Amino acid sequence: MVQLKPEKKLSDANIYTLKYGPKNNQRDKWINYLQQLKDNVHTDVPVFWEKDLDNPGFDKNSLFIVLDGNKPIGSISGQVISRSASKAYAYISYFYLRKEFTKTSLPLRMILWITKDLEKRGVKEIFTTFPEENKWKFMAFTRQGFTTIDVEVFLQHNLEQIPEREKDSPISITPARNEEELKEAIILHNNCFADTNYEPITFEEMSYLVKKTDNFDLNQFLIAHTARGDMGVIHYYLFDNEGWIHGLGVKPRYRNRGVSKELLSECLTRIKRDRAKRAIISTVESSLPQLIYEKNNFIPFRRNIVMQLGIK
Repeated sequence: MVQLKPEKKLSDANIYTLKYGPKNNQRDKWINYLQQLKDNVHTDVPVFWEKDLDNPGFDKNSLFIVLDGNKPIGSISGQVISRSASKAYAYISYFYLRKEFTKTSLPLRMILWITKDLEKRGVKEIFTTFPEENKWKFMAFTRQGFTTIDVEVFLQHNLEQIPEREKDSPISITPARNEEELKEAIILHNNCFADTNYEPITFEEMSYLVKKTDNFDLNQFLIAHTARGDMGVIHYYLFDNEGWIHGLGVKPRYRNRGVSKELLSECLTRIKRDRAKRAIISTVESSLPQLIYEKNNFIPFRRNIVMQLGIK
């Protein structure tokens, strides 16, 4: 627990870590706190507390709740994604605060608190992302030294007009069948992005991602190939009746041959078959991928600011 100095006209506020384990199971208490916060925070982004609290991929001891007396007024979390010495980084998420507190110094102190906590755990880089309308977050992160590195656009597909795959296409699309093929799919993914600025993803990072899903299945990793070899890859997962698409990539020598369309078509067909209400994908704004997605009936619906802080 960290004691915060009281704001003018505000009660003392304390930050509590979520002590949550076999010997200290206070799940109902925390669910109650988090539900109260969800009902009152200044945000239009849904919060799925219970799913993360029951998820092995979510570090519960890195979730912090801000209480004003017994009233929850905010939260913040710092999830370490990679712990490798050369690439130790984390994401700040679940940064929510009741509207009446967003214009105080509390946002700054919450960010400082979580940054120091992550630094103690050996993190070298910290990232965060949030909807652009959350101006108070942008101001708070900027004042703490974070810089904007990208604008991320989210696009949605209503699963009605799915692009058809080419008849008699020589391209086969098959899912990963076991963990070994999953590792091969990750290597293929990295090869597809080798000529870009994207950092290679590790098996550890992918494992963290898939553990956060509702119904993870190896069949959600799709590989496009011909007799000559692998051409591209796409991955999706189901979350709250939505199909989230990640990692659409095609090897440089196979681009401009319709491989992306084939992968998207197969992926959307599977998402619809899984009874999702819509498919969502994100990319850097005004990029070539955005144009490809829009040509395949995806529509932009949200913009996020992506910020970064390097720790020496």
